[in-house]
Amino acid sequence: MEPERPTVRASLPVSAAGWIREFVTGRELDEEELTLVGVVRTVSDIAKWSVETAERLEQVDASRLPVEVVHSTKVGDEIRLLVLARLTERPDGTVRREMSARQLLADDGRE
Repeated sequence: MEPERPTVRASLPVSAAGWIREFVTGRELDEEELTLVGVVRTVSDIAKWSVETAERLEQVDASRLPVEVVHSTKVGDEIRLLVLARLTERPDGTVRREMSARQLLADDGRE
């Protein structure tokens, strides 16, 4: 909205709002698939991984990766990780990006 214009509000019945939320969540429409390239700083089978990219240190939920992948990944490894990134807004208005690992990619982008 533009600042000089009044806020426009819409209302939905609770059942419609619930259906819309389930529709978006069920189709992962609020997620984006990305390739994260960086150096592993923390590897765990129960906690988020820390991956240092060129921009920043990213926290990645790696709980969906196969146990063999977790055990073969070492601190200091350079990796390419296929992730789903989701932006979530907190009650204070700040936006946070949450990442979930889908698979560890080979150097050429394959599994």
